[in-house]
Amino acid sequence: LMAESTMTTPTASGSPTSDHDAAASAQHETMGAEERASWVQKNQYYYDDILRLCEFIVPQDSSVLEIGCGTGNLIGRLKRGKRCGIDISKDFIQHCRKHYAGVEFYAADAMDEESLHKAVSAQCYDYVVMSDTLSQVADIQPVLENASTRITLDGRILITAPSNLWEPLYRLGGYLGFRSPNKPINWLDNTDLKNLYELAGLELVSQGTRLLFPKNIPLVSSWVNRYFPRLWPFQLLSVYAYHVLRRLPTPREEATVTVVVPARNEAGTVELLLKSIPKFAPHMELIFVEGHSKDNTWEVLQRLPEQPHPWMSVKVMQQEGVGKADAVHKGFAAATGDILMILDADLSVQTTELPRFYQALIQSRGDFINGSRLVYRLEDDAMRFLNMLGNKLFGRIFSFLLGQPFKDTLCGTKVLWRRDWKRVMEQRAYFGDFDPFGDFELLFGASKLNLKIISLPVHYKARIYGETNISRFRHALLLFRMCGIAARRLKFI
Repeated sequence: LMAESTMTTPTASGSPTSDHDAAASAQHETMGAEERASWVQKNQYYYDDILRLCEFIVPQDSSVLEIGCGTGNLIGRLKRGKRCGIDISKDFIQHCRKHYAGVEFYAADAMDEESLHKAVSAQCYDYVVMSDTLSQVADIQPVLENASTRITLDGRILITAPSNLWEPLYRLGGYLGFRSPNKPINWLDNTDLKNLYELAGLELVSQGTRLLFPKNIPLVSSWVNRYFPRLWPFQLLSVYAYHVLRRLPTPREEATVTVVVPARNEAGTVELLLKSIPKFAPHMELIFVEGHSKDNTWEVLQRLPEQPHPWMSVKVMQQEGVGKADAVHKGFAAATGDILMILDADLSVQTTELPRFYQALIQSRGDFINGSRLVYRLEDDAMRFLNMLGNKLFGRIFSFLLGQPFKDTLCGTKVLWRRDWKRVMEQRAYFGDFDPFGDFELLFGASKLNLKIISLPVHYKARIYGETNISRFRHALLLFRMCGIAARRLKFI
């Protein structure tokens, strides 16, 4: 096995930056495109797995730039939107152009900002992919810095890197003729990589490990490689790791907000909720969505828009379908704000908590802000004991399945950008219509899009009117079913 990329380069003066660089440059000059392509073909199982990873992480219509594309084996087969590959080798680029139509290929030096700009001009891409590239370059930091200038505002960088624990086997494979004589010049562990990311102004969003068997063993490799590299301690032995990064974003000064309140059997709280919302955004919109109440919730809601509000427009509507998820969909579809918020009508989470969600989002602390009720002391009777245990259990399960930390997945207060909600809805078919609550549909979708999810602690109060709409045991079965969906669709892929 060996990386497809060959981005190692001399400095602008023509002399190598280090002895490692000189050796790598010599290797590069002695291996032509056809020889490199033959080595890739011999280890196609490994490269096919990287392709499957990219197909999972990169959304269908995304534009993609591969830095260190080698002979084009990855970017040429990745069926996405606009695709572009760069490599320092002109011979490799000619090979790519010959074998992969519909993809732009340019010879460029990823360590040289001017060279990269000359190749792709000012174009930015939804995703920049570097498959094992960092193990080959003489100076990693400028490559990361230059890559960060090539992604859009919401863009991501996907990096794969061989595990340094496999270095002895790489060497042995070279002696036995199982991989190319081209050798990595950098063996990086997670600490090295994360430090380099921070130096380059990048932030880790998600990560994972893949492959225990880099060769295809019929009836064994596919099953073992699907499950075991995601489980401890086998993940420590995986062939390679992948990281998804975002550029450290610039905080926004302000944004408009829509708060959507699903309301079923909440006649005693909806008017209090309206009166208690503080002003925290330049323009605010409040949308109540009533859902087949047995009390007079709808009658109370219809009177609310008649009460003038100094800084907020108020809308009320009824859902045709059933369930909280359906109510949230209807409210979000009618929303005009840049930021979308969900707030439960029972006031168990107070409206005074909303400004902190707003600040966390516009200050770019995360792309998706998820409320957590299990940090501060709970008010008496706010949550039944079995419910609390269930929430803690599912928080741990989903932390494992989604690869980001969760303590509370069922808090009704969730906040995200409207543009991201639209993207979640566009790829909804990937999971299917599985969630009557709406919480997991949003969390799964955000995870699939590699959004950075942040948990924000809230103070959880006891209900002051009516009864909960949650059935502990019936809904617990639904939650376990959702765990299975997350395992199949997000974790073990």
